[in-house]
Amino acid sequence: GSIYQIDSTIADVWLVHPIDGARLVGRPILYMVTDVFTRLFVGFSLTLENPSYVAAMVALLNAAEDKVAFCAAHGISITPDAWPARHLPEMVVADRGELAGLQTDNITKALNVRFSNTAPYRGDLKSIVERSFQTFNYELIHGLPGSVKGRQERGQKDPRLEAALNLQEFRTLLVQQILDHNRTRMDSYRLQDFLIADQVEPIPNELWAWGIQNRTGHLRQMASDVLRLNLLPHDEASVTPEGIYFRGVYYFCDRA
Repeated sequence: GSIYQIDSTIADVWLVHPIDGARLVGRPILYMVTDVFTRLFVGFSLTLENPSYVAAMVALLNAAEDKVAFCAAHGISITPDAWPARHLPEMVVADRGELAGLQTDNITKALNVRFSNTAPYRGDLKSIVERSFQTFNYELIHGLPGSVKGRQERGQKDPRLEAALNLQEFRTLLVQQILDHNRTRMDSYRLQDFLIADQVEPIPNELWAWGIQNRTGHLRQMASDVLRLNLLPHDEASVTPEGIYFRGVYYFCDRA
């Protein structure tokens, strides 16, 4: 909970329309949020829209919401310890894209979450979340119908002809993959001395549980309605006798 990393990519799979399975809708944009210390996947968002501030905020909202209720909405029953992340971090590391600007300044003021943007072309500075996309490709996406495996070669079958999953079905598979990752041993994780002394296994859920017991200073929980309000884009409006004027439209309410 000291540092989360967030990044987005175009998922290597073609999706179809939920009603008309013969109609392609494109390749979705996947945002992932990863905790640096534990390698736990704390949140994500999946959308068919272009990368944007709103899509990134949906991923951060998911990182801070109750995962038991979230998984239940996707037909998956879990216990709280299966996906324990429902917190705000101290800092979020992103690239110099949709999370650079005044909007993130508003989040820092309202939620006390700092944002750090990496230098251009320095994906290695957030290698943990970058690696998660490759993990998803190897362990899930490249085994799905309609998956894209590298550059298309002459004579190779077009993956769009094999597409069969819609957005919701792909999202459910991602949730199951995240749950599997969070309980899987990481052989490449370097255990520090204090973790070895406490006999902690390099498993994201176990590392998180150890951190909750020993290093709880950074993680914070917040009511979902307050969190949603402060993650919304902020802009200026004008209060006039005709109503609140915002982007060419007048708005009214009892309080106004």
